Amino acid sequence: MTIALIGLGNWGKNHLRVLKKLNLLAGVYEINPKIKNSKKYSNIVFFNKKEDIAINEKIKAVIISTPAETHYEVAKFFLKNGKHVLLEKPMCINYTDALKLHKISKKNKKILMVGHLLQYHPCVKKIFQLISQKVIGKIKYIESRRLGLGRIRKHENILWSFAPHDINLVCSIFKKFPDTIRTIGSYINNNKVADATTTHLKFGKTFVNITVSWLHYEKVHQLLIVGKKGMIIFDDLINWGKKIKLVRYKILKRDNSIKSEKKFIKVEESEPLLNQLKHFVRCINNNLEPLTSSREVIKTMKILKISTNQIK
Repeated sequence: MTIALIGLGNWGKNHLRVLKKLNLLAGVYEINPKIKNSKKYSNIVFFNKKEDIAINEKIKAVIISTPAETHYEVAKFFLKNGKHVLLEKPMCINYTDALKLHKISKKNKKILMVGHLLQYHPCVKKIFQLISQKVIGKIKYIESRRLGLGRIRKHENILWSFAPHDINLVCSIFKKFPDTIRTIGSYINNNKVADATTTHLKFGKTFVNITVSWLHYEKVHQLLIVGKKGMIIFDDLINWGKKIKLVRYKILKRDNSIKSEKKFIKVEESEPLLNQLKHFVRCINNNLEPLTSSREVIKTMKILKISTNQIK
């Protein structure tokens, strides 16, 4: 089996690297002549037309890493032409198109997997394990911050660009759709595309705050999960040995002071993008539904739709 890469931009370069590492690369489809003619890609096969990939029976799947506004049309083409699809997030730039793609994948009996990379991060897997073992007790509060001085998009706002990872993650933690959704946004650069948003989700009595911004002075990727007996702090921008901190605490009744102890949780290092691709191949070979299937990601898309309507 081989896989074709659609789009060799900033993130596509990473997909190219892992495809080559696993010896799965069939070739690349890229419309930018500067990229196609670059000397550093002189040993890469470039397809001139999408149709060349569609008719190639050795190519069983494609990875789509094109601008978000093109996701629907590109994914639709390959699904209808019998290819399994790994589609970068956001799945689409509107909820309606996401539903259509999901239906097309089912009709054509092809896997449509979305690149919610956090789900394939070994630290996130460890966090799920700690939660299932009730190490911190019942979850009471979650806070996620994804901030930085990023590239400002024209067709997708910060909510659709940064927040899908975190929304998808918290929905997986609670295994259901939130009871309440409230989002506020700031339009700083122009009045059409939100540059910073905060989303409040409520799952039963548990509150979740997700803050994202591409106009922040420093890069921040942090997740805080507070439970009845302790808390988990995940910082993806620090060294592997210290990415997960577990804090156990107890509120002393005599004076309401807090007694706590802290330790770092060791996690075996592995690359999330590589893990994601291996999962995609495994699902194709064994006819399995991916962890981040279109069916699962539809929940995330619905939350994004509701949130978008609230900040307009």
